Formats: sequence, C-alpha cells, structure tokens
Amino acid sequence: MSEKYLYLRNGVFYFRMRIPGKCVKRFGMEDSHNWFIGEQKLKGVINNSNFKIKSIENEDLKNIKFPTGKECGFIFFTSPAKDALEYIKNRPHVILNNVSRTFLPMNAVNLDLISSSFNAVTYLASQCGHEKIAILWGGTNSNAYKLAGYRLALDLFGLKFEKDLVFAEAGGKEAGKRAAARIINKLGRFTAIYVDSDLKAFGLLEELNERNVNVPGDISVIGSDDISGLSEKCGLTTIYMPYYEMGKKAAEMMETLISRRNPYINSEIFHGMLVERHTCTHLK
Repeated sequence: MSEKYLYLRNGVFYFRMRIPGKCVKRFGMEDSHNWFIGEQKLKGVINNSNFKIKSIENEDLKNIKFPTGKECGFIFFTSPAKDALEYIKNRPHVILNNVSRTFLPMNAVNLDLISSSFNAVTYLASQCGHEKIAILWGGTNSNAYKLAGYRLALDLFGLKFEKDLVFAEAGGKEAGKRAAARIINKLGRFTAIYVDSDLKAFGLLEELNERNVNVPGDISVIGSDDISGLSEKCGLTTIYMPYYEMGKKAAEMMETLISRRNPYINSEIFHGMLVERHTCTHLK
C-alpha cells in the first residue's frame, strides 16, 4: 500500500506541527480568536487521518515537489486564492471554510455562522423573554454573517434593530475589555447582549465584574464557541461551534477522495448548538 501525504495550508491560524506524536503547538496571537478555531480544526484533522502530514504555510503551491508515486491531497484552513483553486481543482482537496464565503465548486466543510448568532438571539428572545438585545461583534466582513443572523432573529420576533446597540470590536479577550465601557454606558437600553466569541465574552465579563455590574442580574451575556474547560468554568451560556468535528469530517472526506482517486465535488455544512449555563436570566 502506498503512503499518503496530506498538505495543510494553514493561512492565518498560526500553527506549526511536530510529527510524529500528533502534537500541536500554538504560537503567536495568544489573544486572537483564531487560535482556538484553528487548533480545534487541526486536531480534528490530525487525530482522524492516516496521512503523513506536511504543513506548507503560505508557500507557493506550484513549488511543492510531490513525492514520486505517492498519493497526495490538500486541506486549506482558509479560502484559497483563485490561482490556488486552479492548481488544486484536479487534485484531492478539502477546504475548511465559513459558509457563504464562496460558492465556487469545491470539496468543502462549512460552518453556518448566520444560524449561530440567530440561535443565540432566538434563545434570548423566545426562552428568556428579552426584548432589548445588543450585539458585540468584530466589525469586519469576515464577521458579517453573525451580524446578519442577529438581525434576522430580531426581525423574526418583531424586535427593533437599533444601531446604538451594535458594538464593534475586533480581537479576543482584550477586545471584550475594550468594549466594556461603551456597553456599560448603554445599560438600561438593553437587558441582554450576544458576543460573537467566548474569548471576547471572557474579557467583557471580567470588566463587568470589576465595575460591579451583575451578570445575569443586570445584564445577560451569551457567547459563541464553547471553549473547552474555560467557558464551562466561567458558567458562560454559549453556542457550541463544532470546529473539531469539522476537521474530522475534512479528514474523512480526504480519505474518500484519495481512495476513489477522483476529486469529486462534495460539501458539508455544520451548525452550532446552544449550551445553557448561568449568564442569562429569564425575564418570563
């Protein structure tokens, strides 16, 4: 049986890998939301594949020297550029991506970010009875799906969208801390807030506690990600995002692609799931 090689182009997720041992080392951008997402996807790939894995970082694909007589495939952790798509279209490939980023024909494992924020706001409105709900989001195009889900849920429940209840701050925990003062200044205008990442929510919760703002008494907070150990320790109600499962599915798709020796087009979409803990109060 021939050896199988899997090339991972890691893009913005800042990873190095030590093989063998299937160890993952994180470096750089410790406050970034990206490290958790990338780590979970990467673990899902590594722990569920039988490939010899090579990380190519941002290396030009055309410069790769493929092992003679070996079966090779690619997994992209971000949307590949047009020239990269052209190069891999006839090779086994899987793209770990966010849903709606691109609809070009490709083998992809997607995450529905719109439904994650939609479900968070739906929970606050329908199960908890909140009618004034704010959002803290990244404020960039890559986060726009979560803002869209927030607005869709408000529309569904007939709740007014108010621009001054939309707080934008990019980053991780420090972003939540930076946004806290602006959020506290608007207390009384809303009773709950959806935060687009748990790391950001941790920073917000820390600052609220420092300023004697009670959660969930004064304000309910719901996050997004469910970071293993940390979110549970904080008692944070959140949306579990299946990043590990996405990596696992990407590995399974690659096994199928290589075994069939056919770069056929297939796509999977994953959705988040509510994890109810202690940071949201029920008004009804």
